[in-house]
Amino acid sequence: MRGDYSPRTRWARLLCAWPAFVVFIAFNPAAPAADLRALTERQAIELALARPLYRELEAARLAIAGSAVTEANQLPNPVVAWERDRVSGAAGRSTESSAKIFQTVDFSGRRALRREAAGMRMDAAHFDLEERRLNTVTEVRRLFGEALYRQEAGNAYARWLQRIEAATKIVRNLVTAGEAAGYDRRRLEREAQTAKARAAGIAADYARLREAMAGLIGKSGGEIAALTGELLPANAPALEAVQSNLRQRPDLASLDAQANAYDRERTAAECPAGPVSTLRV
Repeated sequence: MRGDYSPRTRWARLLCAWPAFVVFIAFNPAAPAADLRALTERQAIELALARPLYRELEAARLAIAGSAVTEANQLPNPVVAWERDRVSGAAGRSTESSAKIFQTVDFSGRRALRREAAGMRMDAAHFDLEERRLNTVTEVRRLFGEALYRQEAGNAYARWLQRIEAATKIVRNLVTAGEAAGYDRRRLEREAQTAKARAAGIAADYARLREAMAGLIGKSGGEIAALTGELLPANAPALEAVQSNLRQRPDLASLDAQANAYDRERTAAECPAGPVSTLRV
């Protein structure tokens, strides 16, 4: 019987022909959870963008830019003065009281330029928010893809370990019966140890990536039961389409809006100050 095939052939047949036993291993990222379903990439992105803290930061940045627009649209505060003069005349001395209001009136166009600059900075703030959203989406997709790859690799090692454990048990029985050599069993045991070490490394990487992604979507790592999706990316867009959309990038649009705002502010600073009219009551 032993002369019918070599030890290497025996080992390969044992791994491929015999059914695998259910073996517990440390890495099992796809363990079922009763209260959570499998997380998709789209769901992860939606959770990241819907976080209350993320929305509050967006609102705060827009409020800062909006306050600058409101300030630019306000008229300068008037200055009120109260004067009392003693006047000597034929009828004797008398006291004359007067109130004066000084209001700065802009005839140079400086105020209009500053309003335009504030509006452009508001546009730049919107573009910055869009860029931050795109960066968040990119980071979530990167972490999701890497974590999904580690999950699938861990599952593959789990199946491989099951087959090795099943083959090892069979070889032990064959060694006991004198039908196989002892080094076949030792070789399978070494292969199992190597697979377990690699699976442990993949499990550590998966846990790290899962926790990083959980921080972005506002969940704890333990709440993510499993990831589901396709590892292969979609086809890249055509080069012509990428080049035509290059000017629509929010970071470039934000820089352009800020440059225009600085240009308006420079022009406003070079304008002469407007005259001051006095209204006496």
